[in-house]
Amino acid sequence: MGKQLVEQHGTGGINPFLGLGNLRGMPFPVIAQNDHRRIGDTVQETVEKAHAAEQEASRLLQQAKHHIEEAIEHCPDA
Repeated sequence: MGKQLVEQHGTGGINPFLGLGNLRGMPFPVIAQNDHRRIGDTVQETVEKAHAAEQEASRLLQQAKHHIEEAIEHCPDA
């Protein structure tokens, strides 16, 4: 949501710029503290899941490389 607001008020050039004048006229949503915490918790949980998935993908890649290396070592010469 914030990204869309900034893009809407930015200059849109090659080097987008958000000037102070644009910033003054930009609406900022104010949400209840409970909603703020819930959103923060959801974001934190998502980041943690993404990190865990990245680690698992790395582990699986290493495992696959190891299996391929073993298969090559045990492959009879043609």
